[in-house]
Amino acid sequence: MKSPSSIVKLCLVLLLGLGAVIPVSGQQIISMEYFFDTDPGFGNGISIPVVPDSSFQNLTVTIDYSSVGGGFHMLYIRSQDSAGSWSLTNRSRFFKSAFPVNHTQPTITAIEYFFDTDPGFGNGISLPLSSDTAIHNLLGTISLIGLASGNHTLYIRTKDSIGSWSLTNKQVINYCTSGTSYYYQDIDHDGYGSVTDSVLACTVPVGYTSNHTDCDDNDSNAHQKFPFYIDNDGDNYGNGNLMMVCAQNDSTPPPGYGLHFGDCNDNDATSHQEFPFYIDNDGDLRGAGTTTYLFCAPAANLPPPGYATTNTDCDDNNPDGHFFIPFYVDLDGDGFGASTNTVLLCSNLSEINYPPLGYTYFSYGVDCNDNDWDLRMTFPFYVDADQDGYGIGNPVQVCAINPDTPPIGYSLQSGDCNDNEANIYPGKIDLMEYYIDTDPGAGQGTALDMSGLNFDSLSATFPIIIPNSLQPGFHLLAIRAHTCGLNWGLFEQRSFDVSALDISTGPLVAGEYFIDTDPGVGNGFSFTIPAVDTLLQQLSLSVPSNTAPGIHAMGIRMKDSLGQWSHFETTYISVYPPPEPTYPIVAAEYFIDTDPGVGNAIPLTISPTDTLSQVFGIAVPGNLSEGIHLLSVRVKNSQNEWSLFEHRSIYITAPLQDPNPIVAAEYFIDTDPGLGNAIVYPVSLLDTLLDTLNIPLPNNLSYGPHHIAIRVKDQTGNWSLFEQQTFY
Repeated sequence: MKSPSSIVKLCLVLLLGLGAVIPVSGQQIISMEYFFDTDPGFGNGISIPVVPDSSFQNLTVTIDYSSVGGGFHMLYIRSQDSAGSWSLTNRSRFFKSAFPVNHTQPTITAIEYFFDTDPGFGNGISLPLSSDTAIHNLLGTISLIGLASGNHTLYIRTKDSIGSWSLTNKQVINYCTSGTSYYYQDIDHDGYGSVTDSVLACTVPVGYTSNHTDCDDNDSNAHQKFPFYIDNDGDNYGNGNLMMVCAQNDSTPPPGYGLHFGDCNDNDATSHQEFPFYIDNDGDLRGAGTTTYLFCAPAANLPPPGYATTNTDCDDNNPDGHFFIPFYVDLDGDGFGASTNTVLLCSNLSEINYPPLGYTYFSYGVDCNDNDWDLRMTFPFYVDADQDGYGIGNPVQVCAINPDTPPIGYSLQSGDCNDNEANIYPGKIDLMEYYIDTDPGAGQGTALDMSGLNFDSLSATFPIIIPNSLQPGFHLLAIRAHTCGLNWGLFEQRSFDVSALDISTGPLVAGEYFIDTDPGVGNGFSFTIPAVDTLLQQLSLSVPSNTAPGIHAMGIRMKDSLGQWSHFETTYISVYPPPEPTYPIVAAEYFIDTDPGVGNAIPLTISPTDTLSQVFGIAVPGNLSEGIHLLSVRVKNSQNEWSLFEHRSIYITAPLQDPNPIVAAEYFIDTDPGLGNAIVYPVSLLDTLLDTLNIPLPNNLSYGPHHIAIRVKDQTGNWSLFEQQTFY
């Protein structure tokens, strides 16, 4: 027996669904690539050699797994066609486990065994072992004293010279302390065995049962005989003898047998019953007369040639006329009758949509103009004299093509302010006015001349007359517009300055500014400028060092050569605080699941650095339970300040154990119906399922992504977790 430390084991399971055939364009595949876990970008994966004109249905690809470490990984494969387009990326999850191989083989120093329950390493029943014993030829005495009658599991393992225990081998045994019984082999595992193959044992062996009435031990769904009729054409109806046949149940006959008796034609799967029909002379599928004739047919509505299911034909010698249909007179063929009276004509149903010339089947009322195909009904419209799309008054009924297309001189909408002016209608600006300082009320301001203007939103220049009575200083000019059919809008206002005519000015000679609070004219922070009439230059102004971080208002004003100061202009500035200093990282520590407190976790060895980007070897404690755990890491800077921790999820798996043989498999699409309730996939007795599965897909699947999942059951009745793959 070899020590497990000398075994290299690679486990890779790929499940690729090939059950669906997806039509593709005629582009050629010119390249393929694969990668693990992280997508490096199209064209940057590991290249797979391909021949562009070869078939890829059975392509064998060699994958190099040497670059990935032990554990769970994802393999991705995709291809590129001659048009440069990349396919969707197929993926498959696998597990890689590896043990070192290049070291000296330790010797076996101990061997022990136990039954059913593991007492712990070194606590089993020891077997004698000498240093020169050949393990593969070792004979030992296993004591069965104390075992109860029934099935038991014997476990054996060894320990080597470095203290490592091997994996535990096991064997199921049947031990009898009393009488025995006959048990019958159950090949299809349905709980029913065959009387032709039996064993004598004290308990039921695996693959056997106490029942020996199975009529077909190769079909788990059939173990009892039921009465069925011989059915030659497979339509589930027979006319032969009643036979006892091995089947799933009394309602599911096997091929060649039927559940029902009385097939009128056992050589035609489409017909098994006789139905009454009427003679149909003109072949229009409608008969005449009262005499019926019995024929063997697929259904009561499928008569043989020359016969029909009804006798309602009004003219059985004319295939175009078989019953009376009421029509309306329609001279212009627009589907609207000239009156409400109908005329009965011997015709067929197709003439409902294609009536005789001059008639219609469907009539929506009396045609308002039966000589014009486009005019058939009256609709309400408003009189629109100026043709601006808006009418006035109450609607009137007018003969028109449809309710959305009014004739000339009419409109769908009312509310016109002036039906003699095409430029005035609801939504159009028809009046404007302005006022200075004080609002006299809507409609009471000074009117603006709108002559020749036609617009929805105003963009125009108007002359504004400023009254001579206005005092020097700042005033408000407000303008508003009136919309036809609505109301006066809100006013827009602008400030303007009225200056005294006798004020003289000189060139600008100085300037000053202040932050937030005006200290008074001449008391701000001064800056020098050249003597100019207008200042148009970029200024570089210093912000006092005691200004708090945040947004502040800066006021700027100018002085001319006559000593007169202007009003100040305000702009807003942002003051930012000085950047905080950073310190190098000098220490790091980690913990799993529970935080022991800052500075009390497991330390990591690092060199002082500003940014920590390093791969660490983390020792995982051997006492961690199987499942998901949190690994957390934090760092400390030179000022003894610890960071918040960052964590990642890790998964601890239980040691691999020898599996029970697989005896069954099942799969489902999208929704799990529960263990044992999915679609059965036939398998032989095996340890590992490494087949390419050909699974038929249902025709009613919707367009888009779906998930196919498969799971297996071992001989002890335990189901595995399911593996799933996405397909489109």
